[in-house]
Amino acid sequence: MIEMNRIQKTLLDLMLKESHGEDGIDSLAFRAEHFDQIEQIEYLETVGFIRKENERYFVSVTALPHIDSEQARRLLDRSEAIFQELRAHYQATQREPLSVITLSECLGISLADACEALSYMVEGSWWKGRSNSFSKTNAPYIQPSEQILGFRRFSDVIRQLQSLQAEPIHNRQVGFADPLAFLGSDSSAPVRLMTAERRQKPEWLSELPASTQLLLDETYCASSNGLKALSAMGIRAVIDDVCLDLVGDVGSFDKKLQALRSRGYISDRESAVLAAAIDVGSASAHRGHVPDDSDIAALFEITEHILKAQYVLPKAAERLKGNTPDRPKK
Repeated sequence: MIEMNRIQKTLLDLMLKESHGEDGIDSLAFRAEHFDQIEQIEYLETVGFIRKENERYFVSVTALPHIDSEQARRLLDRSEAIFQELRAHYQATQREPLSVITLSECLGISLADACEALSYMVEGSWWKGRSNSFSKTNAPYIQPSEQILGFRRFSDVIRQLQSLQAEPIHNRQVGFADPLAFLGSDSSAPVRLMTAERRQKPEWLSELPASTQLLLDETYCASSNGLKALSAMGIRAVIDDVCLDLVGDVGSFDKKLQALRSRGYISDRESAVLAAAIDVGSASAHRGHVPDDSDIAALFEITEHILKAQYVLPKAAERLKGNTPDRPKK
């Protein structure tokens, strides 16, 4: 399951509050207003928690369980009630569509609330027919299919969608890590994808936050393929993700490093080292800079050091403390 950090959840909450059912929000305006979080927005788009259509952003139904707000909880509760009513409707009629007006009356909710919930619910594969629009037509309808019987609850539909959502992310990572190479000279031999690892992933990668794992994994893939500029940009994104996780959205990179220092996460020397790594990533992102192999190696050393210090060693220290017997009392 794909996870999110606090900043990403906050952005989704803002999008949900500003959305109006099927209308979504203006993607360009939202990106401009939150440009300091553009990498977080693009991450949400990449993993499928938001989708973009005709320069409008829409929050995916798979993101709703991650949003800690009353609006998200109400949407999920209404979706569950609507799903159970539609499931019973299919069992009774099989072929008949159901008027959304009738549906809302049966459940005792407003037509607007029913239309809003359905606009999220139809991301699933449980329906056969529907109105082109739920909120902009006089007679909106929804027709469930036999597939609705394969789900006991709408939460099962969301879990299926989340699983399907995570699969292409994994496949994209594998495909990115494996450039095309042919084995042998026999043209009848199958094509196999290979990669020449340039840097070994640390064994503690799984101990990192999910979003950091995803960014770092793709950065190792970029390095394995000799994509030096992309590697530098990936390192910058990883450091930004760590800053957001530890101290939140406090502004520019300078302010984030200052917050890390003031809260005791890093020393002045470590701050200077991280600033140098960030500058390399910024130069690659904005000025076309391509670091050499030694610079890339240094970037990974710096990043692995900060990640291990913040996420791995504290857990190891706790284990040591728990495994060490107390001193005998005198």
